[in-house]
Amino acid sequence: MEWENILVICAILGPIFTYVGYLKGIKKEGEASGELKTDISYIKKNIETILADQKNGLNEQKETNRNFNALSERVARIEEKVNAHLAIDSIKQIM
Repeated sequence: MEWENILVICAILGPIFTYVGYLKGIKKEGEASGELKTDISYIKKNIETILADQKNGLNEQKETNRNFNALSERVARIEEKVNAHLAIDSIKQIM
């Protein structure tokens, strides 16, 4: 009779323990899925930030290039004027 009671208890507790284990497994899978979604959201947000920074950096680079070109043109004009003045001075010395 004692063995029969143990077998009945095992028959009842077996599915219960199996179900509890199944629920714990589902919970762990849900946590892992939630972590993955959080990580993906974090990566997506940082990529968007990097792209925005790059866009701003490109705008800054374009502005720097425009300033550089403007200054290069000014230097070229000044060099032309200096060369013209030097030529005029050398002509004055010859006369």
